Amino acid sequence: MTTNNFSLNLNFVAASELFTVNRNEESCKKLQEVMEEGARLIIKAYTDKKGYPTFWIEAIHQKRTDTFSVPAYDLIMQTVYKYLRKGTIAEINFVEGDYEKSKTEINFSLELFKAEVENGIRVNTVSAFKGSKYLKAMTNHKKGQIHYNLERNEEFEGYLLEKNLI
Repeated sequence: MTTNNFSLNLNFVAASELFTVNRNEESCKKLQEVMEEGARLIIKAYTDKKGYPTFWIEAIHQKRTDTFSVPAYDLIMQTVYKYLRKGTIAEINFVEGDYEKSKTEINFSLELFKAEVENGIRVNTVSAFKGSKYLKAMTNHKKGQIHYNLERNEEFEGYLLEKNLI
């Protein structure tokens, strides 16, 4: 009987440094880059698990698509919205204090949807019939779209009826 004793002794020498990357700063830089490149943006707005308003962005270029999220506190939200509506590019710098102040318990996506409706932006609905659990909708803009997937309840149903969206 043959016994194979196999021993593997690996010694790795790590020659890397530990550094911290602020994901919010990096994502803001990425957003700045894609806007300067003229990318078309497809945005989904939501409140993240920690309670911060966030944009999930698909930046569509001619031969590639970049996907990332950015914080959507007021200054960034206004900058992104101006880019979507008019194609206007402004500098984006992440400001930690403004980000921290933006923490909320409201449904950011719903509030943005209502703001667009109130401003007369045409809303295209996918599943607007009564009885569906979610309203899928989108708004078209010069440089992209905002997509919504909103849970329906009685109050929201009333709002949709009042605005003639269902």
